[in-house]
Amino acid sequence: MVGQRPRPLVQGDLDGLCGVYSVVNSLDWALHTRRAVGDNLSRKARRLRERERTELFIALLTVLFERRKQARPIADGISSIDLAYVIRRSAAWLRTHRGLDLTVKRPFYRYRRLRLSRIAAQLADHLAEPGCSAIIGIEPPWDHWTVVIGVTENRLTLFDSGGSIHLLLPRPGDGQANLLRPSSVFLLTLTAPK
Repeated sequence: MVGQRPRPLVQGDLDGLCGVYSVVNSLDWALHTRRAVGDNLSRKARRLRERERTELFIALLTVLFERRKQARPIADGISSIDLAYVIRRSAAWLRTHRGLDLTVKRPFYRYRRLRLSRIAAQLADHLAEPGCSAIIGIEPPWDHWTVVIGVTENRLTLFDSGGSIHLLLPRPGDGQANLLRPSSVFLLTLTAPK
């Protein structure tokens, strides 16, 4: 008797690279929204081509290896401090290859706990502008980095390396009040150099 057909491995099964994927995906989304408004950056703001995604991915992995001198972040995932280094490297890559500036804000950096509605409101305000994206860290048991591209009253719309389309926001009293790490909210904005 043959058992059930095995399922193929996907990103995240053997690696903890969702942080690196979230950076590449967030830049691709920000470029998409920047181009969508037809601003004067349209040539620079075209979406990343496959070759560019690969080059950027390699550059970001390189910074992880340089920083950690080991492969553990690849298997175990990366911290918010490591993600900040990876984002800085992506900003340098964008400046060199596209002539664009990337600014990053961490509005809840010093907060351990915060009402989810406040985080969602900040995400919604930020994402309303072209050239913006957001990376969030989701608490265990998921322990995952993902890109938020939209916010409604009860869900976050995702551009996720693991294939998730949305994340339901718990209501007060649902027992999942600690779904997001406030200090792991990164708001990214692409702009023309000054």
